[in-house]
Amino acid sequence: YLYIPKKGKGIAVKTAWKKFPADIYIFMDADLATDLNALPKLINTIKNENYDIAIGSRFLKESKVKRSFLRKIISFTYRIVKKIIINSKISDAPCGFKAINQKTLKNIIPKVKNNGWFFDSELLILAEYENYLIKEIPVKWADIREENDKSKVKIISLGWNYFKNILKLKKRLDKKYE
Repeated sequence: YLYIPKKGKGIAVKTAWKKFPADIYIFMDADLATDLNALPKLINTIKNENYDIAIGSRFLKESKVKRSFLRKIISFTYRIVKKIIINSKISDAPCGFKAINQKTLKNIIPKVKNNGWFFDSELLILAEYENYLIKEIPVKWADIREENDKSKVKIISLGWNYFKNILKLKKRLDKKYE
């Protein structure tokens, strides 16, 4: 357990990763929407296949995904917007199931400015621009909260926030890679 007084997914993950030394750094969303049976493959991708980043993807053919129609539409839209604006080839940047190696922690994490939900998308996009090796793995994913206790995440406003962050990041990337 690590108490972090500031709010935000990004600040929580970055603070924890910097505080505890490890060979591989992992995070997964607290609601455990991603089946943990994919965890060994996530680790193996970094440890034995020499990728810098491994991410769960709900968009791979082998993935088994259960989520609401609205969330499917918003995810699909975000994926298209990210591809058009940033030219990202990563299919599922916001999936909360990721692992990175020490090189990524040292070189990319300090460049990630977002401390909220957009943190992991920014991490992947920056790593992609720096030519880090990224592998997406299939996952079994179920939006458990849709059925039981509704998520506190406001999906429409979060989508708008992601869009604004994509535009900000695009400006940063254009300046750096002109």
